[in-house]
Amino acid sequence: MKAIQAADAIPEEHLSHNGALLGLARSLVADESLAEDVVQDTWLAALRRPPKDARDPRAWLAAAARNVARQIGRGEDRRRRRELRAALPEKLPPTEEVAERAALHRELVDRVLALEEPYRSTMLLRYFEDLPPRAIAKRLGVKVATVDARLLRGRQRLREELDRRYGDRASWCGFVVLALGPEGFVLPAAPLAWLHAPALKLAAAAALVTGAAFVGRAVLSVERAEGGLVAAPPTRVANPVTTGGEPEVEPVAPRAEVAPRAEGVEAPGAAPAAERPAEPAAWTPLSPRRRDGPPGTARIRKRRGWIGTTVKEARSVIATHQDLLHALAAETPRHKAEVDTFHLMVSEVTNEQYLAYVRATGARPPLTWAAHAIDAVGRPAFFERQEVARWAAQERGEEFERGSFDAGQWWQQNWREQPWSCPPELLDQPVTHVRLEDARSYARWAGLRLPTELEWELACGKVKDPPGPTREGVHDLIGGVWEWTESPFVPYPEFESFSVETGGRRVDALPRFDENHLVLKGGASINDSLAQRATTRRGTDRRQATAALGFRCAASDAPGADLASHLLRDELARRSAEFAGDRALVIERWSAETTPVKRRVRDYAVITAYDHVLFVPGVGVDHANTKSLRDAALEEPVVLGALAVSIPVGEPELEPGVYLVEWHPGRSGGDRILFRTIPGEVAGEAIADPPLYDRMADGRVDFAEDSPLDRVTLSFSLPGRERRKGFRFRLSLGVEPGWIDASWLTSR
Repeated sequence: MKAIQAADAIPEEHLSHNGALLGLARSLVADESLAEDVVQDTWLAALRRPPKDARDPRAWLAAAARNVARQIGRGEDRRRRRELRAALPEKLPPTEEVAERAALHRELVDRVLALEEPYRSTMLLRYFEDLPPRAIAKRLGVKVATVDARLLRGRQRLREELDRRYGDRASWCGFVVLALGPEGFVLPAAPLAWLHAPALKLAAAAALVTGAAFVGRAVLSVERAEGGLVAAPPTRVANPVTTGGEPEVEPVAPRAEVAPRAEGVEAPGAAPAAERPAEPAAWTPLSPRRRDGPPGTARIRKRRGWIGTTVKEARSVIATHQDLLHALAAETPRHKAEVDTFHLMVSEVTNEQYLAYVRATGARPPLTWAAHAIDAVGRPAFFERQEVARWAAQERGEEFERGSFDAGQWWQQNWREQPWSCPPELLDQPVTHVRLEDARSYARWAGLRLPTELEWELACGKVKDPPGPTREGVHDLIGGVWEWTESPFVPYPEFESFSVETGGRRVDALPRFDENHLVLKGGASINDSLAQRATTRRGTDRRQATAALGFRCAASDAPGADLASHLLRDELARRSAEFAGDRALVIERWSAETTPVKRRVRDYAVITAYDHVLFVPGVGVDHANTKSLRDAALEEPVVLGALAVSIPVGEPELEPGVYLVEWHPGRSGGDRILFRTIPGEVAGEAIADPPLYDRMADGRVDFAEDSPLDRVTLSFSLPGRERRKGFRFRLSLGVEPGWIDASWLTSR
């Protein structure tokens, strides 16, 4: 009776749409009775909140009906889940399983208690008392950065102890990989009796006791769910080294839990500068960078070779393939070129390697990982909007033109709010749908760069056709996917246009060169054999992202050169002329894992982190003595260089990031060094040694284990007016013990 009274209050012109509304409801739900419920609830919604635009009620009713259908569907799903849970027989774990779990728990706790101080107490407060880093810092009377450093080093030492006791990392991580789920580190309800290896049992205990906050960040960067690898719920953290997207996922150790800079950093003059650090008792030598280069790369020796295609060869192919006229002309003329020694990844960047980067930085996952979100959310929502628009157009008597769903654009706009999954079968395949910005961002995070066109082509050597590897062991250069390079699409030296006879007329070969486009190399397996050649070059827009476009990374043989190039191109682009990237000083460390995914590719590795302390000195100053330099610096401070750190610095207190380093002389002594963020905010300061004007000396990096902070010292010369003479400076940084060890490599 109430429903009839309600219907009487609905305008007659609205009720005329009841038949169409019922038809729409039947298409939304399978059950006839549910369709009638949808119609009834839609009319009730119209009574409670009438459409604002009474002239076009049909579109409003369609949208309301879809909302009602979704609500009913969700209610049915919840009801089915409740019934399923109620129907499950209760099963308590056997006594032996409970005892086994307790033993595993005790073993893990013993391992944590065996850590030396201050790591033991910090780990207990964080993972057993569940205190956040700021609360721990307040309780212990230390800085947040210090807490972060201790947690990181504690996890590292715990992993090292497990490695020593149970063998390699894979032997005790296996169970964790299988146990993880999309909601966090949740162990299945199945008994643990099948876990026979003691190492796997300990990993199970780690997952049971500590959850995602401990084992997840300390051991793995991957979580498994139904059908693939799934992102964990996003957590915002600072990640200043990665560009091209705001980080949203906690990074993989050792770059996890980088805390914001402590509040209360005061501007110079507000408080006395830090005391001059004491000279360490003994310097600890670091290993020079190895000749084999970063993980997952092969060393390509300096070489000179032929590049491109001869005009004669191009003409012969064009005779039967006129459509390739301009593309083949871009490969001419054939000429000699030389490249210095460099390192090149042994395969294209795989989905597995890219997954480590996405998990560490919160970068946008590629489109191929978004299939479920697109099918479940994106495409249905698009067609729903299309149907509403079509219905409204018909009501107005207008013609409706259907649009097409752009999955890439939808993912670009909505990826932050949607779940994503990397299908396991794609782990060993090249990652695709990556723009130039994405490729550069991965390369920087991994301590690498993109190769140049000349490097890529000369690396092919005698491998001119797929699928064979080069003599250095580089695979799939030709015929896998198109690969980004850093080279602009411009003519080769001494390029000259030529003309050919096609279809009874003479046509000029005029490639569409564009310096804003970059060269792709290699061709894709979906292309014909003419595209799959070492000499093929294709100019492509930087925003291009397709299923046939991927990339691989390279590295310069000179340590620090690649990261310095990234800084000068990105953060320091407007001031790049002020810095000497070829004189960069660095200490660095790659963390990587070897996996069985690419069994056929020797030296394949997954980089999980790249840590560094990099200093790029300035190009020089126009002075010939210290008095002149000091007088000028009193008016305007001297920029000594740029500092990039991926680890927190304790003295002066600096977050991971990029800083301009300025020398401020005192009028009566007491020189200072200020560290400014790129926007210009003062982030820290330190006492400076007076500069010495002398012969130019090679820069060097020294490291010493000291107390209370380890010491990294960068010694460099700033060129002066006179040839081969300059001003020698020394920059000292204090870092929490444990951050830097013998695994770090140095440029000098």
